[in-house]
Amino acid sequence: LTAPNHHQSTRGFVLLFVRDGHTIFPIRKQFDVPSPLSKPNSFRMIIKPHTKPGTPAKPPTTPAGTSKRPPAAIDSSPVKKYSDNGQSMIVNGMKSVLALPAGNSRDLYATHPSFVRIMDAQASKILHTISDVLKMHDVKGNFVARDREEKFELLQEFNDTILERINSNLDEIAGIKKKHETVLLHSEIQLPVTPRQKVSGSWNESSNSGKSPVVRATLVTGTNIVRPQINFKVSVDNSALNPFVPKIKDKPNSMKPLAVLPEYDEAGNIVSYLHPYEFELDRFEPSKKALKSVEPQEPLDLESTPLDFIDKEDQVGPLLEELRQAKELAIDLEHHSYRTFQGFTCLMQISTRTKDYIIDTLALREELHVLNEVFTDTKVVKVLHGSISDIEWLQRDLALYIVNMFDTGEAAKVLEFSRIGLQFLLKHYCNIETDKAYQLADWRIRPIPKNFIEYARKDTHYLLYIYDRMRNELIEKGASFLQTVYNKSTFLCKHRYEKPVINEDSIMNIYHRSKHVFDQRQMYAFREILYWRDKTARLEDESAGYVLPQHMALDIASKLPREMQGIIACCTPVPSLVRQHLHTLHAIILKAREIPLNKSVPQGIVQQKDTRHKIQSTFDINNPLFCPHDNSQGQGHLETNLPTLLDSRSKIGVCETVVKQLLKECPDANVFGQSKTVG
Repeated sequence: LTAPNHHQSTRGFVLLFVRDGHTIFPIRKQFDVPSPLSKPNSFRMIIKPHTKPGTPAKPPTTPAGTSKRPPAAIDSSPVKKYSDNGQSMIVNGMKSVLALPAGNSRDLYATHPSFVRIMDAQASKILHTISDVLKMHDVKGNFVARDREEKFELLQEFNDTILERINSNLDEIAGIKKKHETVLLHSEIQLPVTPRQKVSGSWNESSNSGKSPVVRATLVTGTNIVRPQINFKVSVDNSALNPFVPKIKDKPNSMKPLAVLPEYDEAGNIVSYLHPYEFELDRFEPSKKALKSVEPQEPLDLESTPLDFIDKEDQVGPLLEELRQAKELAIDLEHHSYRTFQGFTCLMQISTRTKDYIIDTLALREELHVLNEVFTDTKVVKVLHGSISDIEWLQRDLALYIVNMFDTGEAAKVLEFSRIGLQFLLKHYCNIETDKAYQLADWRIRPIPKNFIEYARKDTHYLLYIYDRMRNELIEKGASFLQTVYNKSTFLCKHRYEKPVINEDSIMNIYHRSKHVFDQRQMYAFREILYWRDKTARLEDESAGYVLPQHMALDIASKLPREMQGIIACCTPVPSLVRQHLHTLHAIILKAREIPLNKSVPQGIVQQKDTRHKIQSTFDINNPLFCPHDNSQGQGHLETNLPTLLDSRSKIGVCETVVKQLLKECPDANVFGQSKTVG
């Protein structure tokens, strides 16, 4: 704020910070503040686009060939929420400015040292806040050390750049500006595989010494991917204070009315909510028909099987009608967890005996809850593989629950297969070699590439045939084994999704799994860095690994670099959020270095790790448990009152006694029991 004359109105600028999901943008707001001599009610606020001094203001225009931005596009996005919040902060800020003394009153207040000290402190805080914002956007130089003219010039240039970015983002959200086409990036890595150990009788097998098998994995991602979270109708709650609340609103196939009941801890805080279908799962029993052997139905060729891609709301109804006709469903999910804190489901694959479905769960996130009518129907068997994660993802993202499930992974365990992965089952039962090159694919990419769809389709297309084969093998193995698989699968259906949390136990688990031994300073830094990483990941809706990979956090904590450049040197490549919050990390390191040095971490931390595999080195020899001799035989023959040469009795008598005991007519054999004389 500048006040060139007490009798003139004060003109100032406020920076409104708006977030587009992961970037903070300042918007410049110009307002006129009346002078103390004018009427109090003459205050007015003028919101204008910022222009450089001497540049005439241009009327708002729209790009050629486009219409005015539709308000609904902005109202339905989180931008409006942040904008409304920013407007209220501007009003509160202006009220605070108007409450400050001005003119002669300010001169009077300035004579008090406490007033001057408070104003200087607040001014310094504001300048450093602006400086931090500039550094987050990679603006070089020391903003605080510049003079007033240089500060205003830098802010004007910065605002011009940011406002252009804001307009571009708003046009993209509103659909006026065409989004950048996604460019696929392929990165291939080779992971060594532990070779299968030879069993007895394999001495004559040829072995390629020096060659270890490897598996190729391809990381497929893309540039210019718009974050799907921006278009979610219901914002994701990453707060650690609020437990996950089931989103289910309707409960089909219920034996008990829907009731989302909370669970409390000893302090009376809500820690979780009961499973909506727990009552039904407790009483579920597979039908007698499901426990009988069947004739395996060969799957159709992949090329001749119809495939429906569901990505529009009006397609959900026909999908539900077709799924109602099926007696078995194969289900699988594709998930993304790197550019989001909790993760989200990107695709759902469903296969019947005659048709495959690929469902875009990002586009239909709020509409797929109607599938509970089929997913919770006890007459329809849902076949999944390794379902524990799928069960939780369905609850979290789509409000879907499963009753009557057969997990082929659990069946593989009961059948005692050497491997239980889906890739092994496809090879074992269908002789299908699956290419796992896309197991690290970025499933957020839209439109979905054709090879992505083919890869995802195979996960469910053959699963119902595998279910038939495993079902018969379980019955052949024993009458109760098939029932055991159903029981284990039902237990997995009872799992409830919980938000990831960080506490002392989780931090120590990470520490124990590493090979580091930290002192007091390093342990403090490591703990605070992980807490900062968790907080930042929740706020930015990014994964902890994206904010700061674990090996980098361990490296920073072990080295405790004194300078900020040393922190950057520990990170290759440097994560963007580490660069933005470099001052915060540096403050943590500096505070850790001030802690008195202690070569060992407090009791129960390092000692627990260091002594975990140590063997006890001191023994009580008198304790029979640690005696190195075998005293199990002949204990009754031991005499404790034997004479010695140092006895107080006569030495001659002692010698005669010893000689008499050494000279025996026959040997004694007391190894195998009672003492017997061998004559």
